[in-house]
Amino acid sequence: MIDEEYKKNEEYIKSTILPKLHEIQREVLKKKSRLSLDVSVSKRYGEGYISSFACVMNDMGEITGTCSARFICVCSKEEIDERLNELKEFVKKYIA
Repeated sequence: MIDEEYKKNEEYIKSTILPKLHEIQREVLKKKSRLSLDVSVSKRYGEGYISSFACVMNDMGEITGTCSARFICVCSKEEIDERLNELKEFVKKYIA
């Protein structure tokens, strides 16, 4: 049962979350802002995940706000969606 749920969540992350993260990255590139968004993907030790980190800097180059989210295949879809929404809201706040 756990393996089946893991595989469903892994597919959800690959087919839904990753494209949404790419969409957010494209939005960041469209507008001039002091926002940075990094996304990395790994399947170390058999467990897949996507990590993302967003930060905003002031005129001095100092980080004034951050948001990070890790999308792990062992999380529920609700948890994964909640993390994505938090990241989207942070980005939206600084590119508006």
